[in-house]
Amino acid sequence: PLSPSAPQPLSPCALRSAMADPPPPYQPDKPGPQYETPIAIPVNEPAPPPYAQGGAYGQPPGWPDGQQGFSPQNGYSGGYTPPQNHAARGCAQVAMLGCAICVMVFGFILMAAGIPLWIIGQNDLNAINELDPATEFQLQSGACMVVDPVFHETKQERSETGDSKNKRKVLKCIDAYIYSFTFEGSTLKSRQEKVTRWEESCHGNGCWVSRECSNDSDAWARGMFEVGTSYDCWKPTIPGPFSDFYNCGNDDCMKLIDPQKEVDSAEGAATGLKIAGIVCLSLGIPFFLIGIGVVFCACKMRQ
Repeated sequence: PLSPSAPQPLSPCALRSAMADPPPPYQPDKPGPQYETPIAIPVNEPAPPPYAQGGAYGQPPGWPDGQQGFSPQNGYSGGYTPPQNHAARGCAQVAMLGCAICVMVFGFILMAAGIPLWIIGQNDLNAINELDPATEFQLQSGACMVVDPVFHETKQERSETGDSKNKRKVLKCIDAYIYSFTFEGSTLKSRQEKVTRWEESCHGNGCWVSRECSNDSDAWARGMFEVGTSYDCWKPTIPGPFSDFYNCGNDDCMKLIDPQKEVDSAEGAATGLKIAGIVCLSLGIPFFLIGIGVVFCACKMRQ
C-alpha cells in the first residue's frame, strides 16, 4: 500500500484534464510533483517504415509521396525518388557510345581518304595549268610515217560501277599498241595506245561476265594508225625534261597524238580526283564532329 505522503497516480480523467489545461508554472517552494512543460503524446502519427533494399539508396520502393527516405548514415532526409532501371540506362549509354565511335571512325576514314585525293588532284591541276601545248609543240603535217607496230598486248580489264543495289560489272577486252615511226631519218617509238575490242556488262550483285579475250591476230582491234601511212606529228619546241602529262614515248618527245588532247585528258582525271577529295571531306568532317559530340555527351551521362 502507498504511504499517505507518496504521490498518488492520476486517474484517466485527471490525466485527460491535465492534457487539456496547461499546468501552472513551476514553483520551487511548492511540495509535490510538478511539470515544467505539458506532456505531448503523439496522436495518429505513423511510425516511419523500416529501411528496405532494392530501390534508390535512401528511398525504398513504394515509399509514399511526401515522406522522407532513410539513410543509415544521415537518418531521415530527402524526398521520394521513383526507382530507376540502371541496367537498361547503362546499356543504352554503352550502345550510344559505340554508335558514336563508329560514326567518328567512319568520318575519320573519309577524311583520311579525302585529304590526299584533294591534294593530289590540286597539285596535278596546278602543274597542268602551267603547260601550254600550243606553244611547247609544233605541228609537223604529214611528216611521220608508221613503219611497224613494234608491240602488241591483249588483256582483260574488269570494273564495277554503281551502288550495292544497282551494281554494274564491266569486262573489257583491250588491245594495246606501241608504234614505230620515222621522222627526218630517225626511227622513234610512240606511247602506248589502248583500243577496246569488245565490252560486256551485267547488272546485279550476283551477275558475272565470263568471256575469253582471244590472242588470235585476226581478232585484234584495229588501232589508230596503219603501217606505211604518213600522219601528222608534233615536235617539241622546248628542251627536256618534259612533263609526265605529255606522256612521251621517246626521249625527243616526238608525238603521233595531239598533246593538247593528252593534257585535256589529264586535266579531267585531276579534276575527278579533286572532286572526290572534296566530297569525302564534306562528308567526313561532319561525321567526325558529330561522333565526337555524341561521345562527349555519352561520357557526361555516364558520369
